[in-house]
Amino acid sequence: QGHGIFIVRTRADLEVAMAARGVYEAGPRYVCQLYVAHPLTCNGYKFDLRVYLVLSSLCPLEVRLAREGLARFCTVPYEAPTATNIAIRTGHLTNYALNSKQEGFAREQ
Repeated sequence: QGHGIFIVRTRADLEVAMAARGVYEAGPRYVCQLYVAHPLTCNGYKFDLRVYLVLSSLCPLEVRLAREGLARFCTVPYEAPTATNIAIRTGHLTNYALNSKQEGFAREQ
């Protein structure tokens, strides 16, 4: 739902962000991802693609690709992260729950 998502640049920043959100109440639990330094953009907006596969057999390997997938876009044009813009999550994260609340969000099928 977009709750608890934040971007940090250093481990020290992570510790501060987690302490501010009370994440340590039940012990440290989090998922971290490495930020892609030079992401692909479409018309200046960062995006990601969700492609769904069904693995129907391991031996022999059989995989089926779903006909439909999902493309998610940021609602703020992408700029490389800096200390001043890293807090603008809708320019760096394609999370649907975050971006769907923004004025520039367009719900298309």
